[in-house]
Amino acid sequence: MLIGNCTRNINKETRLYYVHVPKTGGTTINVLFRNIFGELRSLTHAESMLIAPATREVNAEVCREYNFVSAHLPRDFYNVHFKPFGYKAIVTLREPVEHFVSFVLWFARSTHTIVDANLNASRLGLREDPNAFFQSATMEQLEFCSGQQSKAVFGSDRTRLPLDAQSRTSYLLAQYDTIILTEDISRLGDHIKLNDRKLSFSIPHENMQPDRPQSDIIITDKIRELLLEDLLIYDEVKKINQISNSYWQHLTR
Repeated sequence: MLIGNCTRNINKETRLYYVHVPKTGGTTINVLFRNIFGELRSLTHAESMLIAPATREVNAEVCREYNFVSAHLPRDFYNVHFKPFGYKAIVTLREPVEHFVSFVLWFARSTHTIVDANLNASRLGLREDPNAFFQSATMEQLEFCSGQQSKAVFGSDRTRLPLDAQSRTSYLLAQYDTIILTEDISRLGDHIKLNDRKLSFSIPHENMQPDRPQSDIIITDKIRELLLEDLLIYDEVKKINQISNSYWQHLTR
């Protein structure tokens, strides 16, 4: 796994911020680090405190009282409100097609109020017949479900970076202390030490390995185009991850 020193060796001074991309196994990450830091030093779903501009600065200061902060927000919030205060960023990435299907099914089933009329129409279309919806919708109409992981992990830098796998993956490796592939979450606890000791508890099972969603959604070239950014970084990160894992196994024999 691509685990940095800050995540690998946790102590009372450690400050971690989790860029929680929905549908990537984040519940397990939240529970694991809540077990490590304790309820009083862990804050999950901080987006509820940071989303409103009028109270963001004040609430960010409150958030920084915690060692572990997790939020469904793009990286920009970390850059402004947490990175300058010593926090290191971590993120999980999921195989893009699986992630797309999982996200689409969740979005179609969701019951929360959507103010945007176009998004609401998209949700209704997905409920009625997802394949017909994807076939007839324009790429502009499908922007809400394109590159979901890239939008979160890069934030506003996404539009400034070259669209090639090496440039984008190099950015991720430089900007994140730890990058975890969803399929590796179950082994994360094996690589973390708490005050120089191995964890004495097992990793939680909540959403550890999100089920491969069963659906009739046909993955067309049009959908793959929506996922191009995510596919580029995932494939490259996976290659580097495999090399890292092989070296780690060799070193720990």
